[in-house]
Formats: sequence, structure tokens, C-alpha cells
Amino acid sequence: MKHLYLDVLFASTFEAYKNNFRLISFFSVPFLISLAVFSFVFPLPNFVSLGGIFLRFGSIQHDLQLVDFIVTALAFLVSLFLFSFALAAVNIVIRSQRTLNKLTQYEVERIEHATFKLFFLMLAAFLSILVFNLIISDWQISSSGKQVAVGPVLGSLFALIVSLAVLFAPQAIAVDDFQIQHAVTASFKAISRRFSL
Repeated sequence: MKHLYLDVLFASTFEAYKNNFRLISFFSVPFLISLAVFSFVFPLPNFVSLGGIFLRFGSIQHDLQLVDFIVTALAFLVSLFLFSFALAAVNIVIRSQRTLNKLTQYEVERIEHATFKLFFLMLAAFLSILVFNLIISDWQISSSGKQVAVGPVLGSLFALIVSLAVLFAPQAIAVDDFQIQHAVTASFKAISRRFSL
């Protein structure tokens, strides 16, 4: 039974992307640009790995000058905004496909509203992870006479929780027009229903 459900899911997903390939490709260009923008600031405390862009927390306190901070912050904000736009646009295009409607002016205006909501949601998620990791980066415990760093483990755990909180929020914002706080709640509910947390 579950296998049949997955077959239908994959078939309808493939069909939606096939029918809207041009629009999805067009709206995916900002996502690619967002990766390129942030990748150009390589000398700064970040690196690209497995398609993700990561920030070296240890480098922030020692290697980051004011100019580096400004360039990194601007590149990050531009990148995040383009990413939010691409995410909102693709979700709204797929929504119009699933409801068998053409993309109308109203839908295009919703892309703008969803972009700003997603931008602020992702910015809040990033800042909470950053601040938490900066606060606990040097935390250590003594175990058998040795100092063991627990900051990276706790930071990763916190990042996982925040990431789960925003995992399905883009769909809730772009497709269902939820407010940010309701989108986060919906994301947690979707995860708990699916995985019985």
C-alpha cells in the first residue's frame, strides 16, 4: 500500500515539474545566483561543501575584520533574498499546477509576499543558530581528566532543531499563505505526524 502511494507521489511530482519546466527553470536561476554570490566571498570564514554553504565559527572571533564582516553580511543577505525568492516562486508555480490554474497576477503578487516572509524566517533561523553557536563554541566538560568540547555537538543539535522547525515552513508560507509563526507550527506538526516524534 505504501509503495503504491510513493508511486503516485513520484508520478504526480514528475508530471508537475514536466508541465512547468520553463517556469521552474526560470525561477531557479535566482537560487543558482544566490549560491554563486556567496561562493565568491571564499577568503572569508565560509566554505562550500555538498551544495551547502557553511560558516567557520572559530574564524569569526579571530580572522574576521570589519570589512570582511560587511562583505560577508551583504553577500549573505543578497544570497538569502534570492534563495527566498526562488523557493517562493517554485512553490507557487507547483501550487498553481496542482490546482490546475494558470499563474495569475494574484499568484505573482503572492510570490513577493512569500519572498519577504521566507527571507525573514530564514534570517531568524540563521541568526538564532549563529548566536547559539557563538555563545557555546568554547564549552567543554572534563571527562577522565581530559577536556572534551561539547559546543560543536550542542550547536549541531540546536541547528537540527531549528532546521526541522523551518523544513516545511516554505511550503506553508508560499502555498497556504500562513503567517511565519503558524508556518513553523505547521512544519513541526507535519514532521511529528510523518515521523511520530
